[in-house]
Parts: sequence; C-alpha cells; structure tokens
Amino acid sequence: MNAELAGRPSLAGDRKTFTYYPGQIALPGEAAPRILNKSWTLTADIQVPENGVERMIATHGGLEGGYGLYIRDGKPGLSITTFRWNATTSRPRRHFPRARCSSK
Repeated sequence: MNAELAGRPSLAGDRKTFTYYPGQIALPGEAAPRILNKSWTLTADIQVPENGVERMIATHGGLEGGYGLYIRDGKPGLSITTFRWNATTSRPRRHFPRARCSSK
C-alpha cells in the first residue's frame, strides 16, 4: 500500500518534476514519482560514442511491475510490466545518432 492511501506523508510529496544524476543506484519507492494511472514523460540526455552503446538508462519497479528505458542495438526502447505478466515493449525504427542526444 502506498503512503498516501495509508495516511502517511509521501517522501515525493506533490512534486511534478524529478531530476536524477549519474550514479543514482537506488531510490525508495516512496521517493519515486507516482506514475500509476497518470500521463508521464521521461527525458534522458545521452552521449552516444562512435562505437555505439547498449545499456539501461532508467528503471523503476519491483515484483508487481515497473518500467525500463534502455538502448539496445543503437535504438531506444521502453518496457512496461504490470502485475507480473502483462509486458509492453516499444522500440522505434530509428537509431540514436553518434553524438549527444535526448530521448523523450
């Protein structure tokens, strides 16, 4: 149960914008943005080297569900899992340019 439903204050409060920096390795669920049943945007500024890159950019979730924004084969991808079994993956056809770019 989330903090708000339990009557406890949320660490995230009513914030609408969250900024994370390189090196962030763990974030308590109660400090993360509330995205359930809401529209949201995740933007990542990425430096793609000449030899390409494959990695996770951002993830959040647990056993019941979550999301991951990643780069595979030079293309961005977004995977969303809900209730352990319902997975949705979206991958555009375009590749990231070999330079500094932004994925939204």
